[in-house]
Amino acid sequence: MTFVGSDPSSHQSENCWFTPLEIIKPLGKFDMDVCTMSFRPFDVAKEHIEHDKGQDSLNMSWKGCVWMNPPYGKEIEPFISKFKNHDNGVALVFARMGTPWMQDWILKGGGIYSSFERE
Repeated sequence: MTFVGSDPSSHQSENCWFTPLEIIKPLGKFDMDVCTMSFRPFDVAKEHIEHDKGQDSLNMSWKGCVWMNPPYGKEIEPFISKFKNHDNGVALVFARMGTPWMQDWILKGGGIYSSFERE
């Protein structure tokens, strides 16, 4: 399983995007970050599932309020499914309204918050 994008610069070959702290901080405190790496620039939660160390959050128990910035593309669906079943936390995902997982999310009453800056 691979993750999407790259940051910080010393790990550009990795496939991972980190969410800026100014987006996460106003959302409150999280018990578990279920999709992160060991080289993250800051801690988002009390506990972390580090995929670069072989931890597989899809086969691990999640507890409390989770933060999830999942891998994108074809790999996102099992993470979305587990997140919906856990039913406690915040997931940062693109609003891909035409995807089956997003349609299911909406039909089952999943909350959506959209944010963008205007000039």
